[in-house]
Amino acid sequence: MGAPLRIEPVGGLGQMGHHHMVVDNGPDSFLVDCGILFPPPSDPGIDRILPSFEPALQRAKEGRLRGLLLTHGHLDHLGAVPDLLAALPGLPVYATPWTMTLLRRRFDRDAPKGSAPLERRLVHPGETITVGETELTWLRVTHSLPEACSLAMRGPGGTVVHSGDFRMQVDPLLGPPTDAAGLKAIGDGGVDLALVDSTSGAKPGRTLPERDVVARLTEVAEKATGAVIVTTFSSHVERMLGCLQVARATGRRFAIYGRSAEETARAAIEAGLLPVRSGELLSIDAIEETPKSKLLVLVTGSQGEWRAPLARIARGEDSRLTLGKGDMVIWSARVIPGGERTVGGLVNRFAEAGVTVVPPWGEGSHGLHTSGHGHSDEVGEWLDLVQPRFVLPIHGEPWHLIQHQSALARRVGPERLLSLRTGQTLELDVSTDVVTHGEAKTTQQWVAYGGAVFPARDPALSTRRKAGQSGAATVVVPWRDGRVAGTPVVHALGLVAVVETSSLERRLGLTMHRKLSLWDPIDDEGEASEKARLTLRSIVRREVGSKPPCLARLLHLDGMVSYAELDAHQPDGTRDGANGNPTSEGQDPPE
Repeated sequence: MGAPLRIEPVGGLGQMGHHHMVVDNGPDSFLVDCGILFPPPSDPGIDRILPSFEPALQRAKEGRLRGLLLTHGHLDHLGAVPDLLAALPGLPVYATPWTMTLLRRRFDRDAPKGSAPLERRLVHPGETITVGETELTWLRVTHSLPEACSLAMRGPGGTVVHSGDFRMQVDPLLGPPTDAAGLKAIGDGGVDLALVDSTSGAKPGRTLPERDVVARLTEVAEKATGAVIVTTFSSHVERMLGCLQVARATGRRFAIYGRSAEETARAAIEAGLLPVRSGELLSIDAIEETPKSKLLVLVTGSQGEWRAPLARIARGEDSRLTLGKGDMVIWSARVIPGGERTVGGLVNRFAEAGVTVVPPWGEGSHGLHTSGHGHSDEVGEWLDLVQPRFVLPIHGEPWHLIQHQSALARRVGPERLLSLRTGQTLELDVSTDVVTHGEAKTTQQWVAYGGAVFPARDPALSTRRKAGQSGAATVVVPWRDGRVAGTPVVHALGLVAVVETSSLERRLGLTMHRKLSLWDPIDDEGEASEKARLTLRSIVRREVGSKPPCLARLLHLDGMVSYAELDAHQPDGTRDGANGNPTSEGQDPPE
């Protein structure tokens, strides 16, 4: 046996999102998934958070990086691929057809500047290929979107199986069930290490079947006399099919509203994954012409996103849908932790408008959504098929991992159970069963709208947060011979109401001038700028009671000449262009 198996989670073990892992198997290194993490509400203007690409770059430099392997198409597993390929152009990307479809759409919509073309390597569920010295097998599992797979890697260092995101539906609404025979065949061949999804693994029992969700949605929708709005995640093709079946059962026309969901539906129909009859899917432009009592619309924005259709409808700002008494809004999605207040705001707006609301909490929400992540019985079923010698819980925040660790200890025994977090490494020598832990430096990258990239602890991120909370102020100080040479110009951003801003800026400028006039001459520009910044911050704090980010710049007047000085040196009868026009309109000036 060669070098030990080495696992390095770069993201996703200790965080909900940006799943990214390096698996070293003998001479071959593979990246498994490359997703984004959505920023917290405290960081306005940040579009996405990326895992570190340094481990991938290091493997590429060593000549051992063989490719990126994708388990499925959710953004927390593939959303950062365009950014990765900007850093590693030409890296082969292996994925199933539907996952590749979603990835290409990600490139079309959000690829950063400099991102390289996608080097596609299509694989199909159940297929085994050899890359380098490693056999790779994609094994179909059920999840909340098509063609999700577990991934088996059998190489010189041993055999590791990555579960991906999965549940074990016996009779899924969309597509075939989990490939139990394939998982068992891999297990029968010997598996040294299984990496198992922890998102819901500690919850008892099994996830609710998708067909039960359809039955419950039908039961609720039948009570509505007006329009029925169902909101869920835009990638949830199986829920789209479920809503279509609800529409059929309740005699309603079905429409999908929201750019991302509409694009997903079109692609799923083209791929044969969403079985829609000819003319059955109502165009969004035909919504207004359809009686509300005959309308069921799947609408995006279940997390309260400001620009999504659901939020526009709640604010009464949507041009196509207006809801009121008799209409119904049903949440068929969980609320991502931290989004409760935003979603609650939408619920209240709809309730005030007389809409019947079934929010994503309380007894009324039972059975209207089911997780794509298997509960403990399903995790146990997967493990019984794969038969690993060692088990490592992956995916989720520390609470998920610790709870899952405890549940797994009762099933597989603590001696077979391993633990790991982002920023750590694990080596397993399969010939001796020696496990070694190590540390690995990882640095997230925060990407703002527009593409600016910040390291995770860059001071600029703190400044952005403070500016978002407290506003900001800037000052330009006229400067000559080491002294203030005029009234500083202050700009205040969000410190007070708009009608009060001009008055505040004038007061701040006059106060700055009075204080700076008392200074002794300062020759060092950096020292003068910093002293001016601190003075502005002190004055602002006294005026408005907060300490926003402040910025000061010196405007050097040394060597600058005023128009009055120019005029004094001009021959009689001539003027400069600011004070007189020597030419007639439409003529060129004399040479």
